[in-house]
Amino acid sequence: TSIIAFCGFQIFWFFTYTMNCLLKLDILNFARNITLWIIVVLFFFKSIYGMKYTNDYADILDIITH
Repeated sequence: TSIIAFCGFQIFWFFTYTMNCLLKLDILNFARNITLWIIVVLFFFKSIYGMKYTNDYADILDIITH
């Protein structure tokens, strides 16, 4: 649980820092943070999508291989 809390704190800090850069019109750091946010969002999307549809893909692969 300490790892989850630490990661949650990092995501919270990263989000507030990104909003702070936007409010201060610090475009360079805002652009860097948006680039990292895209990577983070894609990672979470891939993870959740993979966990949700693993069984479906396993069934499809079984059909293809037989």
